[in-house]
Amino acid sequence: MRWLEQNGGIGGIGGWRERRPQGSGLRIAVYRERAEVRTGDSVFWMGNVMRRWGIAAGAMITLFSGGAPREAAAAACADSVPYALEECRNPGLFVPDSLAGGAPPLRIRGAHPAQRSTPATYLLVVTGLGGEAQYKRAFHDWSASLVTSAARMGIPDSSITWLAEDTTRARARVNGLSTKANIQRALSRIAERSAAGDHLLVVLIGHGSAQGEASRFSIPGPDISAEEIGRLFAPFTQRKITLVNAASASGDFIRALSGRDRVIITATKTAFERNETMFPRYFVAALDSASADTDKDDRVSILEAYEFARREVERAYQKENRLLSEHSQLDDNGDGVGTAIPVSGSGDGALARTLVLGGGFGTGRAPSSDAALSPLIAEKTRIEQRLATLRAGKSGMDSTAYSQVLEKLLVELARNGQAIRAAGSKPR
Repeated sequence: MRWLEQNGGIGGIGGWRERRPQGSGLRIAVYRERAEVRTGDSVFWMGNVMRRWGIAAGAMITLFSGGAPREAAAAACADSVPYALEECRNPGLFVPDSLAGGAPPLRIRGAHPAQRSTPATYLLVVTGLGGEAQYKRAFHDWSASLVTSAARMGIPDSSITWLAEDTTRARARVNGLSTKANIQRALSRIAERSAAGDHLLVVLIGHGSAQGEASRFSIPGPDISAEEIGRLFAPFTQRKITLVNAASASGDFIRALSGRDRVIITATKTAFERNETMFPRYFVAALDSASADTDKDDRVSILEAYEFARREVERAYQKENRLLSEHSQLDDNGDGVGTAIPVSGSGDGALARTLVLGGGFGTGRAPSSDAALSPLIAEKTRIEQRLATLRAGKSGMDSTAYSQVLEKLLVELARNGQAIRAAGSKPR
């Protein structure tokens, strides 16, 4: 970047600054998170590039034409975000042709969205077809409760999308009809806005079905399949994804959508469990319930919400003296096989334990403002993340080394839990 600075080719920090690289018809103006590039009468707006990619103003993309050594261009690309330009559609490529006249594309090593210091959560709620009036009402009410809880937990309205069968009720909250096209558009927008490390939570509430080997979720117009949702998840690299299919006949979604950094939850074990499910009622209730917070850290994780819903469903069937006809499953280790009751320390549950509805990692149902609790809760999240990473890489580690690191982290977690309980018991 020194070559560019010496030749006037970089934007500044602290206010509007303009640079005219030598031998170029380009003018570059940068102001913190906003920038524009002008060439002749054309203006290329950079918009949210810097905010989205976490790039400081001093390292803003620099465009120039002619005269610059190739290595200087490569250095500029390494600190820039050309992928966000409309003209640069291939990740990792710097294509100055459209702006600067004919320079060959240069490969950028390791170009990817920067991870925010505090990951964000994006929520997509899809209310499917209800059919009978009682189901329409229940599906709508559960979805509305989830959206309300998410807002109360601190997720901005702009990060909450609700697609519903009935768009006339709750007009102020519903963003559109729950068609396949609108689901595609919603996920595309979230993929563009989100950054590495962010958490996408998709909750499907409604009826499910199986046609041949394809499990589907019933929505207005053509139903959407697990495979189609999987394709829509493709752009979400380096993000955490939680999909909760709370519908009947949802079990096969695990096999179709399982993968790294994904938590897939289904209300049923197979596509043959086709009775209406109670799971969504209790899963939604858990996210805003103190009784679901089993470790008493003032937040409800995805795992805690799942376990609460599973227990309450079983209790409801027992109370009504009915044979259990829905067996919920969770998969978050990428093996495509769901687990009914995740066991700490093995198999599924490690990732779901670290994810919460509000704020991705580290914040939850009621983020504490207590000066003593806040750092302890943040430390707990960091330890849990290290445990999840360790367990995910177990197969590639020496067994002795794995056991030693695991023991150390579990001791740290236990001590942290004691500190949290002690701080929480002190008079305020």
